Amino acid sequence: MNIVKGNDGGVVFGSTPNSYYRAYIDSEGTYTLLQYTKSDNQTLTLQSGSSSAINTGLNQTNVITVIVNNSNFYFDVNNQYVTSDTLSNYSQGAVSLTAESVDQATDVVFSNLKAWTF
Repeated sequence: MNIVKGNDGGVVFGSTPNSYYRAYIDSEGTYTLLQYTKSDNQTLTLQSGSSSAINTGLNQTNVITVIVNNSNFYFDVNNQYVTSDTLSNYSQGAVSLTAESVDQATDVVFSNLKAWTF
């Protein structure tokens, strides 16, 4: 993943009509794991922090890895462990890519997405 312009990019997973999880990094070296639930229209931040594993700045390549085994979540960046959590409401669902900025146009380049089920 390469953030060309804007703030962040990542992966949405466990996406169903009623909920999803989103793991992403930004160009300043911060990672975040969010849970959205439609029933109460709330987005909860489950994990957030900074990591030296994230290549900072624009036009930097970062390899992000999301592993979900049952309800156990693991997040690696550039083959380095960043964080983990237990996803209490996780259910299998769609996987997609995400790019976002609250105040400017965003351009994030993704390549080589791989998804497996166990």
